[in-house]
Amino acid sequence: MGGRREDMVSLTVAINLPLWRGSKLGPRVAEATAMRDQTTSMLQAQQNEVSSRLRQETANVEQNFKSARLYRAHSTAAGAADRGVLTRGLPRESCGFLYAA
Repeated sequence: MGGRREDMVSLTVAINLPLWRGSKLGPRVAEATAMRDQTTSMLQAQQNEVSSRLRQETANVEQNFKSARLYRAHSTAAGAADRGVLTRGLPRESCGFLYAA
């Protein structure tokens, strides 16, 4: 009985069947969609922040420009009046530094 038999043949076949494919891919797709939506929201938030900052800085520049123009107009008028008081009775050549603005 323990002898070798020539008529014994063994054959094995294996096939992988993706029976649970949908249950495994569903959560992955949902996660990818959620990550895409989150990234889109973050991009929109950054764009809004940059746009807001740009509007704020533009308003600051405009306000500074108006202030500089007002200061320049006021200082020119006040400077002319001050020069008149300071140089009364003096020759203009000796007070040239007051007029070099």
